[in-house]
Amino acid sequence: MGGDLDSAGEGIMVVDENHVITRINSAAASMLGGDVREIAGRKCYELVHGTDAPPPSCLMAAALRSGGDARGEEETGDGRTLEIIVDVVRGAGDRPYRAIHFLRDVTEAKRLRQQLLQAEKMVSLGQLVAGVAHEINNPLTGITGYAQLLAMKDLDDDVREDVEGISREAQRAARIVKNLLSFAREHKLEKKPVDINDAVREALELKAYDLRVNDISVQTDLDEDIPETFADPHQLQQVFLNLITNAQQAMLEDRGCGCLKVSTSERDGFIRIAFADDGPGVPEEIRDRIFDPFFTTKDVGSGTGLGLSICYGIIEEHGGSIRLESPERRGAVFVVELPVTSAGGEEEDEPAGAAYRPRPGRILLVDDEAVVREVLAKALKQSGHTVDTARNGKVALRMLDRNYYDCVVSDIKMPEMNGATLHRLVSERDARLAERFIFITGDTVSPETSRYLEQVDNPRLAKPFDTAELVWELERFSAATTDGGAVGGTRPRRDDRRPFPPRPPSLVPPATGNYHF
Repeated sequence: MGGDLDSAGEGIMVVDENHVITRINSAAASMLGGDVREIAGRKCYELVHGTDAPPPSCLMAAALRSGGDARGEEETGDGRTLEIIVDVVRGAGDRPYRAIHFLRDVTEAKRLRQQLLQAEKMVSLGQLVAGVAHEINNPLTGITGYAQLLAMKDLDDDVREDVEGISREAQRAARIVKNLLSFAREHKLEKKPVDINDAVREALELKAYDLRVNDISVQTDLDEDIPETFADPHQLQQVFLNLITNAQQAMLEDRGCGCLKVSTSERDGFIRIAFADDGPGVPEEIRDRIFDPFFTTKDVGSGTGLGLSICYGIIEEHGGSIRLESPERRGAVFVVELPVTSAGGEEEDEPAGAAYRPRPGRILLVDDEAVVREVLAKALKQSGHTVDTARNGKVALRMLDRNYYDCVVSDIKMPEMNGATLHRLVSERDARLAERFIFITGDTVSPETSRYLEQVDNPRLAKPFDTAELVWELERFSAATTDGGAVGGTRPRRDDRRPFPPRPPSLVPPATGNYHF
């Protein structure tokens, strides 16, 4: 029945006016799930649509109505997508004689197209997140800063408890924004010492709201004695988020709720991270395929099927492994194992000093947000510094022409003249002062900001931040305050080195127990 039609590179079948397939080549027969002899003589709508009559979407009927051709996509019973073009050839007396169907399997092309569309959506989402975060981070800097200043005062217990509540919730909002920005940012592979427990906490925090509203409880058992390892924290976060999301979807589809248990441990030079859910588990017949690209059990439009394959590639690139374990009880356990590695050399220790005494300096603070200028100026003055403020780079440049400053603390995005332009101009006039710039920014995702921060070696703090971090960065600059002068004048001597200041303590959430999302 195929005859010379088999020489064509695509599927072809000829259908008469009663929708009976009169001729078909082997390519088309294969796409329809059979061979030429089985399919010839059957109704086309039975094979393509699985119906006992032509459906309203019948392309042959559409071609007859239009007097030309018709094209569209049809889903087969086994989940493949066929692109079909129908061209009607009329016989004598303008009567339909036959309809030639051209078939092409576009399943993989469609999946790739969906993947590209999803990627474009993520790029747009990242740009949106960057803009919104920049606006949110400025007021958050003010809230956290004022709360920290209030906490330093002599307060009644009730008032102090309220202030601590404000600070705690503001820091929670700041962590949510930080995690969103971290996930939305595109990263090249950048390995550095990573606390795996912190990476797990950040991934859980990013999913906290979604898990809570979907009745997914989370239990953690994180071994605080596991060592740091060199890895890319952003890629690890992508892996952890994918495993958490997969577990969540499995439990929701199974019974609308569930429990996720996350644990970490270390043995024989490998760190083990386990994600155990109490969902339906992974069917035995597909366990060997779950890490294959484009393999997915989700409905069309629900995913690209790249999640676990990407996770596999990331972990393999780190010299580790990822596997599925099936417990005796219901559910699934995905285990990630990472080798404990180092950079190949010891990091330079920070100088220690038993009798460290902060030295006051003169600081120029540049930010277009009044609340940020006010709260940071107060915090720095409480630390003994003299602080002048400027609302943008143009004003700051005029002040630098008139005064000597030990350090410049500058935002990046500002009207009239931004922080990057200010830094470039200062670099041309006083390279030593340019080294003593500290950048503060709520915009860490936009390409122009990222590019400039990669070009320079200056400290940078992402808003909102603990004011103690800014004070700590300032104290690292041990510039003498003698031989003062304007930018471009006499450079201060840097031979008056002081012991390195202790880093302010970080607030670390509990390692074991339940997250209360």
